Amino acid sequence: MKDYKDVVAERYDKQAGTDFNARSAMKWMDSQLWMCQSLFDVFRQLDRRGYDIGNLKILEVGCGGGRWTRFMAEITANPTNIKGTDLSSERITVAKWMNPAIKYEVADVVETTIQEKFDVIMAWDVFMHLKSEEQIRKALKNIHQALTERGVFIFFDAWAKTHFIISDAESVGFNPEEVVDLASREGFAAIFRKDVFRIFPGGRHSEQYYGHVPTWLIRLLEMMFPTPGNYFIVFRKSEAK
Repeated sequence: MKDYKDVVAERYDKQAGTDFNARSAMKWMDSQLWMCQSLFDVFRQLDRRGYDIGNLKILEVGCGGGRWTRFMAEITANPTNIKGTDLSSERITVAKWMNPAIKYEVADVVETTIQEKFDVIMAWDVFMHLKSEEQIRKALKNIHQALTERGVFIFFDAWAKTHFIISDAESVGFNPEEVVDLASREGFAAIFRKDVFRIFPGGRHSEQYYGHVPTWLIRLLEMMFPTPGNYFIVFRKSEAK
């Protein structure tokens, strides 16, 4: 895999100015409406478990241009309690412009210690870019120490047979069992998991069809194939009650 810092410099910094326009936003919404519902379902689960959603202090690491921090501000109706960090200074500039009520800063979840405490920390397609077990465990340790006693970590990534393969790709997903094992070594316990999308025969990801094929047909096909395309795992501190 490529080093995550090179991926940020070569891809995300360069795309920051072109990703955020009306055409890209509409294309994004075509494929991500189902993701919005899934993230809402995760917060609904937290609400049922006694978390005060409106007062949660939330951090998204690897927030990019701030789309998911904006959505979490909608869920909580409290943008001043939301914060986003990203290694790409270009994307942080976009996030600040798009979401002036939300706090953003440039930070590396692997190398930068998180100084504040949060009730929820989310990493969305972040760990797929981390090449080594050492980097992954450093990021997990950093997140763990930044959570409040009942704080939760929302992990979202792509499904793969294993993360640790020899590849020159920009990113590689994880087997969920790998994630649970790595997280447990840093003091996390899984609360629940929610699968999103499916892998169709031939390795095609069902997300690719949203906006091009009727949604009802994609959902029907997703029911026929068990392998998830992506998934959430929600963790708590293993010593938390």
